[in-house]
Formats: sequence, structure tokens, C-alpha cells
Amino acid sequence: MYTNTKKYHLVLLDFSGTLSMGAVHFGFPKSLSEALRKSGLQSLGVQNSKEFWGRCIAPFWNRGGTSSVGYTALLAEALEKEYAASSDEALKGAELFRELYFGASRIDDVWRPLLEFLGASKKTTGIIVTDHYAETTEHILRELERMDTQGISVKESPGIPQGFLGIANSADLGFFKEQKGFWEVLREQLPCSWENIFLVEDFGANEPLGDLYGKFRRVLERRRKTGEHLRKAFQRSPKIYECSLSGKCRNKPELFAREHAMMVESITKKLKEALS
Repeated sequence: MYTNTKKYHLVLLDFSGTLSMGAVHFGFPKSLSEALRKSGLQSLGVQNSKEFWGRCIAPFWNRGGTSSVGYTALLAEALEKEYAASSDEALKGAELFRELYFGASRIDDVWRPLLEFLGASKKTTGIIVTDHYAETTEHILRELERMDTQGISVKESPGIPQGFLGIANSADLGFFKEQKGFWEVLREQLPCSWENIFLVEDFGANEPLGDLYGKFRRVLERRRKTGEHLRKAFQRSPKIYECSLSGKCRNKPELFAREHAMMVESITKKLKEALS
């Protein structure tokens, strides 16, 4: 039972493809090919982005995104199984590739004004909600620190302390955002009622073309399920701000960045007005 009946605003922010466009840009064919070369994965047999998505990521994503196994361990496992790499070669390549990936997955500075606003607000709680690997929670904590904002995993304690942004990672909660379990577990960690709920999401629409997570039908279904489960768990219909860009931008980083910045500025303005 929730003993705190005071009402607040809840703002939910997606990470990859929303807060971090670098995570998306990393998956563009040119960037990904360069990462495969630098990490040594190419020398182990992963020749292109199609092979990477199809043989290294897709078969292991469901386990990686809902458990503590982690990106490095799963990628190393894929390299051993799919490319007959030795355990030492696989682990070294996976570690180097992970460093490149997370190094690119930075929170964009254009979000700083909104994050600072949420961290300073006494009547609003902000939570980063993400479908991701186990290492991502610590990575987001470091990114928030870089942006002079404090973060905390929602699994650490019920409620989000004043001045902090929460982090709800599917790997920690055991469910993806399109599953009702994600929102039920999150709701149990937030012991108060909510007057308004806002969700800022791309639902996977901004992901690279080769990533199955960004397939059009999956994006539409994910949007429907996420909204439905969130509404049932919190007994509130969320106001959704979609942070997705048109397909023409996907493989044009400069256009992507420009359009994204304009969208973020618009969303930030609308949210600040709604929360004032």
C-alpha cells in the first residue's frame, strides 16, 4: 500500500535513440564498420554490419536485455559460437567493442536544460527508462554525473530522492518496456501517486536500419503495448512526446543531429510549460 498520497508529476525519458543519439549513430554502417575494425571483431570474421546485427546481437538480445549477463559476456559468447574465436580472443574483442559502443553512447548536451530542470524540481520526478544491457545502468550514472546531475537506480531503494533522476533498466527489472512486468516493477518502486505522467520516447524508431529493434512494425507494436501497460500500472494515461525522426535522416548523421536538436528543444519547452 502506498502511504504517501502527495501528487507529483512523473517524467519518463528513453535513453538510446532519445537522450543519446550517439548510441544510434554508432550503429550506422560507416561507424559500425570502423568499430568492427578497431575492436578486432573484423579480423575474427565479423565482416560487416549485417553480420554483426544478425549473428552477434539478434540471437542474444532477449537474454541480454532482461538479465545481468551483460553486453561483454554475450558478445564474447557470440564470437565463440558463431566465429569459432578462442575465449581470450572473444573476450578481448568484446571488451574493446563495448568500450567503443559505450564511449559513443553519450547523453546529448541539448538535453542538459531539461535534465537540470527535472533534477531541481520539487514536484516532478524524472526517470530514464531503457531497454538495454546490464552495464548501461552504471554508464548512465556516469553520464548524468558528467552533466552535473545525480542519478540512482530504481532497484536500489523505493522512491527517488529529491534532486536525483532515476534509472530503470530492463536488464535490472527483468522485463522490456513493452512488457507489463517492467511497469509493474517500476510502480512498486515509486511509493506515491502521480497527477500527470509524461513519456519521451522514440520506441526504437531512430535505431539503425539493420537493427531489428527499429523495424517499423515492431516500433508500432512497442508504442501500443508500452502505453497500454504504463496506463494500467499507474492508473493514468501518459502524455507521450515522440522523439522519432523520419527515415530519410537515419543514415545522414548531420541532418539527423540537426533535426533531433530542434525536436528536443521543442519537447523541452512543452514539458517545462506543462510542469510549471
